[in-house]
Amino acid sequence: MTGLDLTKLLYVNPKTLTGEQILDYILELQKEDDIGMIVIDSLPALLPAASLENDMEKDPGMRGTIAKSLHRFLATMSNLVNNSGNILVLINQVRVSGYTFTGAPIYNEPTGQSSQYYSSIKVRFGTRTFIKGDKVDASDGEGASGFRLKFAITKNKCGSVARGGGFLSFNYETGFMWLDDMLEIASKFGFIQKSGSYCTLVNLETGEPYVDANGKPLKDYLKNLKEYIKTHIDFQKEYIAMLNKHISGEETSYGNILDARDQAEINTQEDSVEGVRQGAINQNSN
Repeated sequence: MTGLDLTKLLYVNPKTLTGEQILDYILELQKEDDIGMIVIDSLPALLPAASLENDMEKDPGMRGTIAKSLHRFLATMSNLVNNSGNILVLINQVRVSGYTFTGAPIYNEPTGQSSQYYSSIKVRFGTRTFIKGDKVDASDGEGASGFRLKFAITKNKCGSVARGGGFLSFNYETGFMWLDDMLEIASKFGFIQKSGSYCTLVNLETGEPYVDANGKPLKDYLKNLKEYIKTHIDFQKEYIAMLNKHISGEETSYGNILDARDQAEINTQEDSVEGVRQGAINQNSN
């Protein structure tokens, strides 16, 4: 459903290991030749030994303990990842740590600052919305056929930050709605010509419309064009490759495909987290 090859997936659920032991295990795992990506879900679930080895009535004073271990882990792991060309994905959470005098929430990310410092790319996800028929922005999940996750790239050492941001749609029965998302993005960028209710698939290299086996231009309702792309795999590969080339072109930035409301929501969380992080840095430096 998600496109993940389960035959190549190594799933580890170390319920009896401390956070430090899990990090040590990942360091050993990274040294293997057949590891391409490691995902930690999630950082706040890494409980330090000081917390697990004491009974619940005692306060082990665990503030910062896993953060220190995580910092050492990432300092070592970053070199291993760079040398192997591997990918390390860290999943963190956002929590409300207080409120401003106006009542606005102050957001924070647990487990210290190292994950933000060492990361090459940081992706912040916004509030999930639900899909009901043609509506993809419903707030109520009752009767929904799927959901949409919206995100923005707030840190990027590999390219322009402004070129990141969008959405991922997921259908409960069929999985990721990659084709729907692709056509929506292509339409937003003007890669699909519209004339009333009809859409035309255009070859962006030549500027000419694509044609079917009978020489007729691929011009129809969008849902019919979507079905054509699904059933014609050779054309599908060619069309996707062309779109990827133009959307990710180095000389052209098509910017963010989020609307202003969604972007503002994500920016609010990011600015709040960054403010808390900078305050902690300033306090430590003093």
